[in-house]
Amino acid sequence: AVHSIQYTAVQSPLYLFAAWDARHSSWLSWDKLAELAAQLGLPTVPVLFRGSFSSLQSMQQMMDRHMVQPGSSVLGGPLEGFVVRLVTDIAAGEFDRCVAKYVRSGHVQTDASWKRTWKAATIVLGQEHPPECRPLPRHQPTNAAAAVRAAAGAAAGDAAAASVNQDATASGSSSSRSS
Repeated sequence: AVHSIQYTAVQSPLYLFAAWDARHSSWLSWDKLAELAAQLGLPTVPVLFRGSFSSLQSMQQMMDRHMVQPGSSVLGGPLEGFVVRLVTDIAAGEFDRCVAKYVRSGHVQTDASWKRTWKAATIVLGQEHPPECRPLPRHQPTNAAAAVRAAAGAAAGDAAAASVNQDATASGSSSSRSS
């Protein structure tokens, strides 16, 4: 569907950003999600950054830099926003503490009128996905402290071991279920 931004380089009707693991009642880690995406032949949302931030301010500065670059979306058009998530598995009850969405100023909120304003988007299939949409090599924490933070999960104010991903759609991308 066409949202507040019409992307001009969308190459798949579905970009994975999360997948539910019903056996473990958790959301897959980013690496497991990338493996699932590769097995299914589906792209992930573009990854703009993967690593640790020293503070929320440093994460904010990185996102602000990306937001002001004209035509910065690898899916064509202006950048709409980001999804920020931990790279580790996320327990069912921890999703709201481990995943956040950052959207551009003036972002259109979905409401009851979406049924009246919905328009089909043109999607050109069969093209090569940009490198940002391909699975990344496995990430290894650079030190023991980072490994402990990644394994334990970060507190709401701790952005360590975060992966910042471009949000593919205004209302949220579809997810895949894993059994």
